[in-house]
Amino acid sequence: MAYRLPGLVSIPSDGETRTFTIKELELPSKLTRFAIPRVDTRTHMTAKIVNASEYTLLPGKASVYVDGTFTSTMNMFLVSPDETFNCPLGLDQAIRIVYHPRESKASKSGFYTKTSNTLVSQRVTVHNTRLRSVPELNIIDQIPVAEDSQIAVTLKKPALALPSQDPVNQIEPIVRVEEGVSACWYDAEDSGNIAALGKDGKLKWVCSVPAQQKVNLVLQWEVSVPSEATILGL
Repeated sequence: MAYRLPGLVSIPSDGETRTFTIKELELPSKLTRFAIPRVDTRTHMTAKIVNASEYTLLPGKASVYVDGTFTSTMNMFLVSPDETFNCPLGLDQAIRIVYHPRESKASKSGFYTKTSNTLVSQRVTVHNTRLRSVPELNIIDQIPVAEDSQIAVTLKKPALALPSQDPVNQIEPIVRVEEGVSACWYDAEDSGNIAALGKDGKLKWVCSVPAQQKVNLVLQWEVSVPSEATILGL
């Protein structure tokens, strides 16, 4: 790979490692903040970047800075012009997330055939401590998925329906939870397969969090089983 350098450069032949700026590029990007609080309550940042330059970006170790502060290193792969790549930007320490203890409430229904119902609630509190708003924060969670025909798991909150199985009129279901908060099923692999959404129980909230404000999220589902059955972990 050969590059044309601006001007003349003298590099001492003393065996020491030298660095030289070939070009400063301003590339279009989209910043994403996300957290999976049932695993890790920290908020991660990543950028999807388009190499809109004429240069091929070479593979190697790269240093990542956010607002002039070093955050991490990453292993770059070869990126051709017009190709898109992801760049991890480290953690957003200004966002604090609390994953509250899970609550459950049991009941029974049915006259001849008794059914045991357990309503499970999971609360998540997001606190933006910075002096400016966060326009988009993705909070990812998951409800159980029944693998036994006797067990039914029904999502209560947010009120998301499974996508239509009509191959012609497939629309990704999105619900407005409150002002600045919406919810949808989560496509972890970004496959674009709308029909598969919700099959693994994964969903996400997309939140706009005002400066120094809190947002409270509620995930609620009901598990129904025959009364003689026993399920552990509820």
